[in-house]
Amino acid sequence: MKTVCLFALFAGCTAALATPGVLVCHFDTPEMSAAINDFGALGPQVAGFRHLLEPGCPADPAPGVLEAGITDPSGSFTLPIAGDTSLRQGTLELWSKTDWDFGDRSLHVFATIPLLGGYWNSISIGYHGLIGPETEVFESNIMDGVDHPLVVNAGPEGLFWRRGEWHHVALCWTEHSQRLFGDGKLLAATAYSEPLFITAPVGKLHVGCPSTAFGGPLQGLVDELRLCTVPLYAGMDAFPLPEVPIPQKAIIDGDALCLSIAAASIVAKVTRDRIMEREDAVYPGYGFARHKGYGTREHLLNLRRYGPCPILRLSFAPVRQWQALDEHSAPAAGQA
Repeated sequence: MKTVCLFALFAGCTAALATPGVLVCHFDTPEMSAAINDFGALGPQVAGFRHLLEPGCPADPAPGVLEAGITDPSGSFTLPIAGDTSLRQGTLELWSKTDWDFGDRSLHVFATIPLLGGYWNSISIGYHGLIGPETEVFESNIMDGVDHPLVVNAGPEGLFWRRGEWHHVALCWTEHSQRLFGDGKLLAATAYSEPLFITAPVGKLHVGCPSTAFGGPLQGLVDELRLCTVPLYAGMDAFPLPEVPIPQKAIIDGDALCLSIAAASIVAKVTRDRIMEREDAVYPGYGFARHKGYGTREHLLNLRRYGPCPILRLSFAPVRQWQALDEHSAPAAGQA
């Protein structure tokens, strides 16, 4: 059973948290209202947006879902945020289907949160194609009067998506760190010895970028936007799960090095043991209640005696060997 946990990141430590503020917008209603909103906002402000009858992103793939599309260069979708919200740490993530390729020589802002203090105060995720003729970057930026960019330098070969593809982007930050993710993979990280001075929001979260804010239009579709006042990402034991496109970090021997993964590992093993005890009644003779699915001598002997049952994973080596023998011994087409 794969061990997955959610980290609450505070300058590299796990700490007790207050109830986080959460903002979620599914973009599946004509009003584009937020489905979950702990920030006291009343409703969205829409300019230059339209809804399109298209299949949703992989997180919400039902056909005919209404997605949000930007229809003019100054288009943006703005969600109000209460001014007393603390953003000294948090997670900002969304799905995007871009209407441009990497190699585009312009600036595209996925999302930005203006902060008190004027032009040089904001939190943003975007693509920057204007940094020299042979350079383009996918970046996050926390500005506290000074730029603090975290960039993935793609070079002339481009980055990890193209026009018309859905991809997930996410930024997790604290006063001492930034982590930038693409499709669940940690692409870049940085830490600061002195804390960033992250002021309160001016009351808005922009998807795309209005003409009055720094940046350029998104030019594409968006779905499943989330803002949380806790920097959350998934911690994986040993290897990542590409099919789970959420912010994640794989750690070799994670259950020995990280208390969060160790705790999740215990929960996973206890849950697996209970499942095996239940399945022992469904598939008697295999001894699941005793060996819990581990490759013990009893398990292997029973597997040879009875053959694989439906709950055994195909990646288990004895099951693969059984399948190979079964296929080898099967009669060829046309034979009795």
